[in-house]
Amino acid sequence: MDGVIDLGPAKRLRFAWYFGHDTLYKFRSFSGDSRKWVLDTIKNSRIYLPHPPAFNDPFDVSPVVAHGGDPYDPEYLRELQSEEARMHKAAGIKGRALDRRRKREGVSIHDLPKAAETDLRRQLRDDVRVLCLTANRLHPLQWSHYADSHRGLCLHFRCRPGAFGLARQVRYRNKRLPLRIPLQRQSNDAIMDRLVFNKAAFWSYESEYRIIASDAGK
Repeated sequence: MDGVIDLGPAKRLRFAWYFGHDTLYKFRSFSGDSRKWVLDTIKNSRIYLPHPPAFNDPFDVSPVVAHGGDPYDPEYLRELQSEEARMHKAAGIKGRALDRRRKREGVSIHDLPKAAETDLRRQLRDDVRVLCLTANRLHPLQWSHYADSHRGLCLHFRCRPGAFGLARQVRYRNKRLPLRIPLQRQSNDAIMDRLVFNKAAFWSYESEYRIIASDAGK
């Protein structure tokens, strides 16, 4: 229907503004290096997105990978081989270069999930930047943990559709959901959720939303 906006993608991606949040918040200390960061944000309308190793939760942005089938099933093995061939073709790797890569990096079928997990975590650590925001500016634990024990400040960011409107809700779970290989069995949304938008349930008081950027290709 003309004039009707489809909010389906906004709901699926869990944008903050879809849930009625027109402002998101960032707690910071106002001393040391953090003071420089805050002043730069205010004066230059510029904000820093850290890499995941800077987070206070060492298990954050650390996906778990598991088989999506029986490694003894020939049909499943063929599916994995087909996915490998597709990835190599997309990367332009073939012939002797492919043989050398398989010899150098190849792993057994049973070790494949752990190898994929290690590679994914490395890529996320090196290439992904994450801005962590909250929809709750009043929780005392957040003031304690992120604002220098209540001596810091809370920055406000409008999150209407636009830059901060891309902030997506974090899901909190009692059990971490694994990524299943081959990844093509899952939607892109499911993959992104399990890569960067999942946290343990005991962090739920943070009411967190995230904006993701990448250094890949620089």
